[in-house]
Amino acid sequence: MPLGTRNWKGLPFYRPSKTTEYVHIDALFGEPGKNVIDWDLIESQFRHLMRVAISSGRGQSPHPRC
Repeated sequence: MPLGTRNWKGLPFYRPSKTTEYVHIDALFGEPGKNVIDWDLIESQFRHLMRVAISSGRGQSPHPRC
């Protein structure tokens, strides 16, 4: 089994919007309208997320005091 693919049982799946429905896998997402991606939160924190991702890829700390 590939690394990082175990223990998915309890993890929630997120819909891209409240109105998104899937024919065969909709039950994986729970109740309709629940577990929806917060795009506004991602947009507001995107610069910080990318900074951490790039620093991690380089093996550096994203914060100068760390």
